[in-house]
Amino acid sequence: MGGRLWCYQAHLCKHNTSYTSVGDGEEHVYLGDSRTTPVLGKGKVLLKLTYGKTLALSDVLHVPSIRVNLIFVALLGKVRVKVSFKSDKIVMTKNNVL
Repeated sequence: MGGRLWCYQAHLCKHNTSYTSVGDGEEHVYLGDSRTTPVLGKGKVLLKLTYGKTLALSDVLHVPSIRVNLIFVALLGKVRVKVSFKSDKIVMTKNNVL
């Protein structure tokens, strides 16, 4: 394998078409079944929200072998995005704006 293993909190993206910038890397991430898979890049992803809003996520790992994109809610809190779950919705606010 040779590269570093990512074992910290990170957002993961399956498609690199969502990136505004991509870097090269030889890192790997652990999967839920204890396998590892390569990280093909790291960059900024623009997440389209309702009401025409966009949230920029930094240091998102490009991992094409995952089935779905993953957002780590704990990392959103570090950039002052509040996340709450209400019935069938996920509500994100920053500076009291939805």
